[in-house]
This record gives sequence, structure tokens and C-alpha cells, in this order.
Amino acid sequence: MGPALLKQGLLDERDKFQKLTQIRLLSPLLGRGLLTSEGAEWKWQRQACAPMFRHQDLLGFVPVFVHAAEGLLGRWRAAPGAAQPAVQPIDRDVTRATFEVVSATLLPSADATIGPVLEHSIATFQRSGGWAQLYASLAAPRWLLWAFASATFIGWGATLAGWIVTEMGRQPWLVTGLLRTKDAVGAISGAELGASLTGYVITYSLMLIAYIVVLTHLAGEGDGREQ
Repeated sequence: MGPALLKQGLLDERDKFQKLTQIRLLSPLLGRGLLTSEGAEWKWQRQACAPMFRHQDLLGFVPVFVHAAEGLLGRWRAAPGAAQPAVQPIDRDVTRATFEVVSATLLPSADATIGPVLEHSIATFQRSGGWAQLYASLAAPRWLLWAFASATFIGWGATLAGWIVTEMGRQPWLVTGLLRTKDAVGAISGAELGASLTGYVITYSLMLIAYIVVLTHLAGEGDGREQ
């Protein structure tokens, strides 16, 4: 990719290359930052962080890079079974080293937990944001996500609808050809019937509320494998 093409995409015709998918994917995790903004908002944020990327400042990051790489190699060499050649799942280790560099350079702090917290937050986002990432990649409209979310209750509605259709469709028979509904009516008062119906409504309402609460909790907490 030559300088002319870079200038075309980043400067001359930047409005044609919007970050819509990137914004939808990363906004829940990063908010409205440099990577998830466009136009004037992006411009002032880019100007604000430009001093961090001056050549002489970037050279100061090199020792941090070396320290993170040497620490990672040291952990691999000290790991049990390291003397025997074997395939190692290095993706998580390299990701952790990246967060160590980020927390020591872009987010300098005496708090050593920043790196692990960032790693845990992104892992949680990746687990719970799979569908959001898929729809963002497909450029699906946001209303479609809400439509699919509301479809969670279709099974519950179908159960009630099937019950109602069954009871109404077989009228006037309770047992087709043998027993009519009017002949099976019991000697109960309207108050007793109302109490029974009220009990059913309250019970099903409490079950629905519990169902929504549990789903909301699971969607917010992920699968808990990192706990």
C-alpha cells in the first residue's frame, strides 16, 4: 500500500471509509474513544493524543517491550514440561504480555492489576458479545438485534397460544363425541373460579419475572469460566 493510497483513504476521501462496524463492535468496551469515533469528534481526540506518539517518546517504550518479551520467555522456560518440545497455546500468554505493555506505557499506574483487569474485561466482552459481533460484521440494522432479543419469549407465548387454541377449538366438546363442556361444569361459585384464575395469573407472572431476571443476569455475567 503506497503513500498515495494511504493519503486517499485517510485524508482525501476519508468520508467514504467509515468505521461503522468497528464502532458497533468496540463501543460497548471502549466507549466513544479514538477507535470508535468519526468526524470532528475523532479529530480532536487524535490531536489530543498525538504527543504520545512522537518518535522520541516511542523510543522510551522499547525497554518496556523488551521487559515484557523477556518476562514471557522466562515464564515459558520455567513452565513444567518446558524441556520437552510440545505445542503450546501461546495466544493467551501473548495477549497478557500485550496488556502488560499497555498498562505500563499508555496507562501508567502503580496498580499492578490494571493489565489483568483489562484482559478479564475483554474476555468477558468477547464471550457475551458474540452475536453483537456477528451482526455488526454483517452490517445488520440495530432494530434487528432488538427483534431477536424479543424473540426469547416466543416459546412462552406459543405455549399459551397452543393451550388456548386447544381449549377453544374442541368446543362444545370436552371429550369429542362423548362429553359436552356444559355437562361437565362443576358446582363452583364465581368467587372460587375468580380465585383460581387469579392464582394462575399470579403464578405465571412470577415465573415470567424470574425468567427475565435470570436471563438478564446470565447475559451480564457471561459464563463464569474466568471466576
